Amino acid sequence: MTSIITAAEARSLDPALQAPAVLDRLDKMIREAAFKGAKELRVPHDLTISSGYSIQFRTPGVSEALKEAGYAVTSRSEERQFVDVWLEISWRDA
Repeated sequence: MTSIITAAEARSLDPALQAPAVLDRLDKMIREAAFKGAKELRVPHDLTISSGYSIQFRTPGVSEALKEAGYAVTSRSEERQFVDVWLEISWRDA
């Protein structure tokens, strides 16, 4: 017999419900980077979706929560043989 996930399990996979877990992960990464004296953090690619030069968080609400907490969220790119696009979180003084 083939097993299929339940409706409750399917609902729990909704990216909109993942924001607290993503923010918790980013919190740990920011704390570690700040403790080492860094002023910014490159967001891991598994937390983002990109298309060409456009990039955003995979999980809705994460960027807004970071901005509300005083962080700058900026898309960055670098052109070499291939184009590398990433999100950067910064806590530099304004």
